[in-house]
Amino acid sequence: MLIKTLLECKRCGYVWQPRSKVIYICPNCKSKYWNEEKTELECFVCGHRWRQKSLQLPKYCPNCHCANWNVPEAIELVKATRELEEFLRTGSWEEKSM
Repeated sequence: MLIKTLLECKRCGYVWQPRSKVIYICPNCKSKYWNEEKTELECFVCGHRWRQKSLQLPKYCPNCHCANWNVPEAIELVKATRELEEFLRTGSWEEKSM
């Protein structure tokens, strides 16, 4: 009895029946990482969410282009920088209650 196996690409969702035992790429999207889950990433600075395309972490957020997108402390640094820029622009310091 022959059992036919179906495979599903975890990148594009394509389902196919393999012709050989060794599968290198998805026949639909040609991804080498067809059997690895995509990870959803979130920028700590702007809150943008996206799915990564490769196994390496991106160097910057695709939305705000911040290089420290994956550092939780970055949002505090960005807020402080914006407050300082506002002070330098207007010449007055406003304390914001939290």
